[in-house]
Amino acid sequence: MKFKHKQFGLVLLASLLLVLLAGCSQKKEAQPVKKVTKTEFVNKAKDTLPAGQNGQTIKLSSSQGTQILTATSLFGGKPTVAHIASQYKTASKKQLMEMWLSGQDLYLHGQTAWYKTQPSTILAAEPSTFTAALQSNDLIKNLDKAELKQAELKQDDKLASLSYESKNNASLAKDAAQAIIASYPAASNQQKYFDQVMDHAQFGQVQLFETINKKSGKIKRLTVKTQLTVDKQLTVKLSLTYQAVPRQEMLQLPSQLNEAKPLPKTKTK
Repeated sequence: MKFKHKQFGLVLLASLLLVLLAGCSQKKEAQPVKKVTKTEFVNKAKDTLPAGQNGQTIKLSSSQGTQILTATSLFGGKPTVAHIASQYKTASKKQLMEMWLSGQDLYLHGQTAWYKTQPSTILAAEPSTFTAALQSNDLIKNLDKAELKQAELKQDDKLASLSYESKNNASLAKDAAQAIIASYPAASNQQKYFDQVMDHAQFGQVQLFETINKKSGKIKRLTVKTQLTVDKQLTVKLSLTYQAVPRQEMLQLPSQLNEAKPLPKTKTK
């Protein structure tokens, strides 16, 4: 009898498991986020880019040759910390620079050691202005009705991507060029040259592409491309690429910077 009771108990347990499993299979699947319109995309997109990697390329071409300036900035943390690597390249010259920026402190990597200095020693922009430019999403947020009508929107259950392209939108092309230059770690002499180019440039061609999380509005990717000319003698191609990197939210200065030396002052005659 004991054996039969045990057998009955096992059968009952098996039946209960089947009921529970059947109940689980009947649970409703997560409902996909509804489709968004172009206007909803712009309204939902965050004002600032979350922690990630922001890169710029500025290519200047003329009869005298080509100059290429590139930079890659990893940024994140609270307050914002940025690790910046930049390069200046011509046919006969290449200069590399690596630095960390945190508030009013800038750390520059020399050949054998790290040096600490004021940001104004290296950068033309104020630190807060530069980091704000790195995180800005103004180009997408400020698209007007006509531009949104021309834009294309693609989406799936989780992500939405908005793209815009024009060959004759001088106003937006100028804004795009300014945004890219503002997020490039320009030195004072470089910034003065950029200002002169912008003052005499003809604008028109521009491309924007952005992907966001439909539920949170967080930006996943951003691409900006534009081109300008100056008196048909100089052509400047500018591009910006951004990619969200969630782990950068906790970005901090590396401990080795605690041993950074004061940057030697340049001797003046």
